This record gives sequence, structure tokens and C-alpha cells, in this order.
Amino acid sequence: MISLLRSKFNRGPKRAICIAADAVTVYHWVKGEIRESFQFDADDTGRFHFARYLQETPVLPTYLLVDVVEEEFRQDTIPHVSGSDRKSVLERKLARNFRNTPYVHYVLQGRETEGRKDDKVLFTALTNPGQIAPWIKLLEQNKIPLAGIYSLPLLSHKLLKHLEAKSPNMLLVSLGSTSGLRQTYFRDQKLQISRLAKLPRFGTTPYGPYVLAELEKLYRYLNNLRLLSREEPLDIYILAHGEMLVDLNNRIKDTGLRRYHLIDVATLSHELGVEGVLTTPFSDYLYAHLLLTETPENHYGTQEETHYFTMHQLRVGLYAASLLLLFGGTTWSGYNFIRGISLKHQSIKSQQEKAYYQSRYEEAKKDLPPTAVEPENIKKAIEIVDTLLKYKTTPFLMLSTISEALTRYPNIQIDGIEWIVDTDPNKRLNQTIELEEGEDSIEKGNYDYYQIATIKGHLDPFDGNYRKAIGIVKRFANTLKNEKNVHYVKVESLPLDISPESRLTGEAQDDQPHDAIFALTVVLGVKNES
Repeated sequence: MISLLRSKFNRGPKRAICIAADAVTVYHWVKGEIRESFQFDADDTGRFHFARYLQETPVLPTYLLVDVVEEEFRQDTIPHVSGSDRKSVLERKLARNFRNTPYVHYVLQGRETEGRKDDKVLFTALTNPGQIAPWIKLLEQNKIPLAGIYSLPLLSHKLLKHLEAKSPNMLLVSLGSTSGLRQTYFRDQKLQISRLAKLPRFGTTPYGPYVLAELEKLYRYLNNLRLLSREEPLDIYILAHGEMLVDLNNRIKDTGLRRYHLIDVATLSHELGVEGVLTTPFSDYLYAHLLLTETPENHYGTQEETHYFTMHQLRVGLYAASLLLLFGGTTWSGYNFIRGISLKHQSIKSQQEKAYYQSRYEEAKKDLPPTAVEPENIKKAIEIVDTLLKYKTTPFLMLSTISEALTRYPNIQIDGIEWIVDTDPNKRLNQTIELEEGEDSIEKGNYDYYQIATIKGHLDPFDGNYRKAIGIVKRFANTLKNEKNVHYVKVESLPLDISPESRLTGEAQDDQPHDAIFALTVVLGVKNES
């Protein structure tokens, strides 16, 4: 049979499934609290309804909590080793102690204080895997992301800090509505043994006497195992509610070896954030809430059983990464958009300022007296003066050198000379020379700076004999090379371009001679006189 404990099926971000001997209970966790729960009988009919439930509800991350009699706890020691050696020893111990179940777990609990100081280990196992296997199979068939299989006794350790229980000897007692009376003994905050006993049907008989009788049995059992100390009392924490708490308070009495602490499970649940008012002495909701809020490491779930949960985490991670990239891209695009608007405004402002100052300039220019020299030429003259002041030199040396060479070539007429001063011999007026393919740059000599001149001229008279004109220009260049302080001379252009790249054009009847124009570059090296 199936019974609805609170309300109809509903969506939720995750759920806890608690498996007991007689029933399986599902708790839906929505927005930080348990909103609804469902209960299925532990038989074929209950599993049929459970399968239908899985098909009709969303695929949610699922946490499986087991509270059954067939869970075994064994204390043992292993040599103090680490790494792969420790893992191998633990796996051999588990295989030897629990042969017929895949649901095994271990908890390291410190080291012995004497002898070899071996590691103390608690080995646990679900010795009847068939009790939970059918439910897990249904989860796998519906591809439910199973986060893990958890032991209620091991989970109960997390309650100790909420109870502020710090005694070296503690017994935690709680009641499960479908499992029974759970008694878990802790020594120095470490679980030693846990026992589950059946409870009468709720409401048929008072639980107080029955719980105290079971506690007496466990107390004698712990004494037989020599787990209890005669010097330290046993602190017994009992979680209950309502009439049961009143009944127990009337029946119990502290002794030198036993101290009782009665805890109202409703008050404790409220302190932990469980919504709603609990009206029974059972701790089912408390443990389900604890599992979903303080989930421990996986105890018994195998890698195959948690495969879909791993895929779920990867999917969630990719989704989160996509959202992060989308947010980052949107933010960056917004930033660039705003920056683009800002730059556009700056551009418009700059254009307006340019137009304003241009208009001011034009207005001021109208009031200036007319000059025979263009502003560009004035600018060049100022740059020449700046150069003269910078290097404290004049073009006299360059002009005297050119004049000395010209005395030998009366038919060479100079049309113009561009003159600059620089520390780089490759510099030309307003630019650095572009080297032709295969041409090396001018090497610097032992000079402080260079006077560089580009000479443009023509031959007059010129009778149309280009071969003769080319010879005159080349000889003029060689003459310049031999002048004092001349560092470099290059013929930039000849009266007739004879390079392989040039083309000769003209007409056969054209007997009128053209101008024999040429250009030379002369570089003088200058040392500062000191």
C-alpha cells in the first residue's frame, strides 16, 4: 500500500529516501525545508507504487538513508601505513570481514597509544544487500541521480555538536516510526557500536518502560564488551516528545554511572530549521533534514549506482559555466557599448572643438596683414632656424664643397638644394630614405653629426647627347666624393633613366633635345671643434 503523509506529489530541488525494514519514506526538499513526504510499504505493492511515483515526479538528486537491523559494526586495527598501502590493507580487511555484500565502509578513528601505535578503524557493512537492492534498481531504471547511500548511525554523529554532547562515554537513543529504537554508543566522540530494536505499534502501549528495558540490555552488553569505564559515567541522550518525555522523566534517575539527558525532538528539530510542529516522539524528519543539510561523504553507494548523479553534477556545472560565460559576455558587451558611446561623444566634442578653433583661426587670419610668403614656407624656415640653433652650424660648408666641385663643370646648372642636419646619415628632408633592394644603409663614421644635401640640377647647354650628359653627372659625383669631409655621395637620378625597370618612349622623328635633369645626394661628416 501507499500512503500520502502530507500532500500531493510536488517538485523540489532534491529528496531523501529513508529505507527501513517495514517501509520506505520519501522526503521532498524545496527551498530549504522539507515540504512533503510519502511512504511506501516494503513489499511488491509498495515497490510498484514507488516505481509509479518515480515516473510521475521530476528527476531529482536523491540521497538514500538506511536504518536497518542488518548493519554490522566491527572495531579493528591495521598497521600504520599510508597511500596505496593503506588502501590495499583496508580493502583486504573489508573483503575478509564482509564477503557477501558490496555495501562496505570504513572510518579511521585515530591510533593506539601503545605498542606499534597501529591505526584504529571502524569497519561497517550492510550485510543484507537484498533489502535495499530492489529500491536501488528502480532508481537506476528511472535514471535517478543517486548521490550516495548513507548509514543513519554514522549520520547521527553530526547530532552530537547540536546536543553539545562532549562526554567521553555517550549513548544516543532515538525512535524511528518505521525502523525502531536506535541506540548508538560513542567513545571519545567516535562511534563504537549501534543497535536497532523493534518497537511496539505506536499508540498501543507506552514507550517509556519498553525503552528503559532495551537500554538495560544494551548497558549489560556494553559492559560485557568492556567498552564502559567504571571511572566515567555513561551520558544517555534520549530523543522523544510529549507524553513519552513525561513518562521517562518520572521513571529515570541519575546514578554515579548513568546520567540521563531527555531531549525534546520537536524543540531540537526547530532549532535545526525543520519547519512545522512535530507531534510524535519519532526522529525521522530530524534525520532526513540533517542528511539534506549536512550531507556526509558517501558511505555505501558504489560508483555504478552514483553514475547518474555524477552526470547530473557535470550537467549542472556546465550549465553554471554557461550562465557565467553569458553573464561575463553580457557585462563585457555592455561595457564596450558604454565605452563606444563615450568615445563617440568624445569624437563629436573633438570635432566641435576643431571646428571652433578653425573658425577662430580663420577670423584671426583675416586681421593679419598680407605676406609674400606662404605659411608652409614660414614653417620650413623656422624648422631650418631651429636646426641651425640645435647644431650651431650653417650650410656654408656644404655650399662651399659643392661650389668647389662645380668649378670644373661649367655646363651644370643648379636648380635647388635641400639641406638638413642630423645625427643619422640616412636622414632626408622630413623622412628617412627607403633603401632599394640589395642596397645597404649608410654606415656612420666617426662624426658628431651630418650635413645632408639633395642637389637638383640640369645641363645647359645640352645638345641632346644623353650618353655625354650621363658621363658628366657621374664625373661630377666622383668629384664630390673626393672633396674633403664628404662621407657619402649617391646619384639619385640621371638625365636618362638607364635602370632595367625603366621604359624608353618617344618618336623616331622627335629630334628636339629634352632637358638633361639629374639629382644627387651628398652627405658631409662634421666634427664639433672643441
